[in-house]
Amino acid sequence: MFVAAAAWVIGFSLWFSSFDLPNNRPLTRADIWSTVPFHLMDLVDPPPAGPDAPPSGLRFLPQRVLPWSVAAAVLLSAFGYGRLLLKSLRLQEFDLPTRLFLGTSLGLAVLATFTLAFGFVGVLNAPFFWIIVLSGVGGGLVLERGHLLTVPSWPDRSFWWCLALASPFLVTILLGSVTPQNDFDVRAYHLEGPKEFFLQGKVRFLSHNVYTSFPFLTEMLTLLGMVLCRDWFAGSLAGQAVLAAFAPLTAIGLFAAGRRWYSPTAGRVAALVFLSTPWTTRISIIAYAEGGLSLFVFASAFAACLAIDPKTPPNCRKSVVLMTGLFAGAAMACKYPGLVSAVVPAAVVLGLSTLLSDRGADDLAGGRGKRISQTAGLFAIGLACTIGPWLLKNLLETGNPVYPLAYSIFGGTDLTPELAEKWNRGHSPPHYKSLANFIVDFGRKLADVLGNNDWHSALLYTFAPLVVFQAAGRTFSRVIAAWLFWMFLAWFLLTHHIDRFWVPMIPLAALLAGAGATWSASRRSLAFVATVGVAWGAFNLTLVTSSLAGYNVWLTDLNAARQAVVRADNPEIALLNEALASGRLQEPILVLCVGDAGVFHANFPVLYNSVFDQPLLERLSSVPGSESPENWPTQATAEALVKLGVTHILVNWREILRYREPGSYGYSDSIHPDLFRRFQEAGLLGPSLPEFEQHSPLSSDLKSRLEAWAPTLIDRGTDPPTYLSGQVFKVIPSNRLP
Repeated sequence: MFVAAAAWVIGFSLWFSSFDLPNNRPLTRADIWSTVPFHLMDLVDPPPAGPDAPPSGLRFLPQRVLPWSVAAAVLLSAFGYGRLLLKSLRLQEFDLPTRLFLGTSLGLAVLATFTLAFGFVGVLNAPFFWIIVLSGVGGGLVLERGHLLTVPSWPDRSFWWCLALASPFLVTILLGSVTPQNDFDVRAYHLEGPKEFFLQGKVRFLSHNVYTSFPFLTEMLTLLGMVLCRDWFAGSLAGQAVLAAFAPLTAIGLFAAGRRWYSPTAGRVAALVFLSTPWTTRISIIAYAEGGLSLFVFASAFAACLAIDPKTPPNCRKSVVLMTGLFAGAAMACKYPGLVSAVVPAAVVLGLSTLLSDRGADDLAGGRGKRISQTAGLFAIGLACTIGPWLLKNLLETGNPVYPLAYSIFGGTDLTPELAEKWNRGHSPPHYKSLANFIVDFGRKLADVLGNNDWHSALLYTFAPLVVFQAAGRTFSRVIAAWLFWMFLAWFLLTHHIDRFWVPMIPLAALLAGAGATWSASRRSLAFVATVGVAWGAFNLTLVTSSLAGYNVWLTDLNAARQAVVRADNPEIALLNEALASGRLQEPILVLCVGDAGVFHANFPVLYNSVFDQPLLERLSSVPGSESPENWPTQATAEALVKLGVTHILVNWREILRYREPGSYGYSDSIHPDLFRRFQEAGLLGPSLPEFEQHSPLSSDLKSRLEAWAPTLIDRGTDPPTYLSGQVFKVIPSNRLP
């Protein structure tokens, strides 16, 4: 077995190393390997920063104290509420890692649901939510008082070795958790949605941002941070720190599962493999929903395996089935794909185990039909508690419980057949011309999921297949492997193949990797596994501590980092922020953003729309998207802008051109430079304000497209030519209607 295992490990490692980095070409994995020793030495003894580097150092650590403290309070509160749930479900006798994982995960779902419920009725009050949070903390202390007073046994040496190996990754996640966000999706809805709810004092339907009608479990934790901090920016950092805690919490769950079904060593290896995976760092320092989705998908699998585990006390089976439903619903409450990655496989596991079981000595005793109906009912109740509030919210607001999906069935407020078709076209899997094309792409995407991705870890599928040699826990290995394969099929067949969508597979693969890596207790096998693990761990550490895993400011001055992020990603918004702060631009202002939806960092009121919503200029003027600039009703536009109090219009041509790229989502034809020229001729707008104009370099591809679409954006007065990438116009007050 050792020869076969070693051959696989070496062969897979060589295959994995042969790829470049698709999102960071022309870099290759060979390039990373060549820098590993030098980069690790720089981590120990950093080179002096350049003269243009922003200020950084331990003196800026106090800037992080508030968000970390608020996040710690939320996490302790989550454990308290979860611990109360475990006690109520008669599941309090699990060991500490299992209680910590299951309890805190349940508690996070509870706090998110509390925030949704009270936010929906307009109760986003800091003192009220501090009472909720501190009550959870106190409840947890009371329920754990017996364990807190017990002197714990001193961990063995292997625990400290694992903690030491995990520490660099945990520190990276901890410091990155309070990094100002530069990712577009985060700026456009993961943080922007909670910001708008906070400023409006209510969780409500946002007709201009379709994404905010998704289930928003993780975003509710961000909103909770904003409410507790009484500030949308500081609160966003606190919320990000809570979301980053999903990674170590998932690692605790992996340790608990590995120890229960394989061995303590398998659990430790699984946790290490997960924490050292670059994707884990990436989804921890970027406020995506995938961190929460990964946690709850794994929690669903953990609970489902507990339900079929003969070691689970028979009188706990009802509670475990209910808990599985709670976790599966929470996964879907993070993101709609949780339906196929958690709800469906959990239901199948529970259903098959109930159907095939002949046990009658548990509290689901009775005929097979009765046991099946009881299992289905308990699972459905769990689902209803966690995903139900989100479906109800959408039903009340839009008439469609899964808005904006299933438009042909339910319809939906503010959606049109054209917008629904645009959504479906942008989020559907590819259409294959032949079976051969399907097979080729299936193989290509399988290679992507196994290894051809910038932020993957070789340790996952280097060790996971070795689980076939693992004697312990074979039933659970089969369940996890089948769940994992189903998730890949669902990703390939039902989504538009964005790599981030398969990230929730990683904890399941890590559990199998932990079991596979410990298939043999011989010294030769352990030494071989340790050597491979340390080598790939060093590779992964090099990647996650570089800029390749995502923007991480480490100990940089947060104020300087925030300004740098806005200047780089929203230069027009940065200039408007600075003009307001310096007094060069007098408030009040209201800016209508055209093309730009990543507006989270704006320190002034904005109106905007997502790419899947009708452009606000069209909506305000009641014109269809095909309306040409020559036929635009300027009188109607003037009336609408007067009514809303719009003072400036910001046009982000960069984003509009990005959406007009081949294969992208597309953007309304009516939004064109000639439209704003006509507004100026009609006296509605003044000239573009030069202090806010932005110009970008012109590629040959872009030049050819601009020549065909809007040659007036090309500035031929520069060498090489640039294009006008962003403009700000002032609405002329004298031409407003009384």
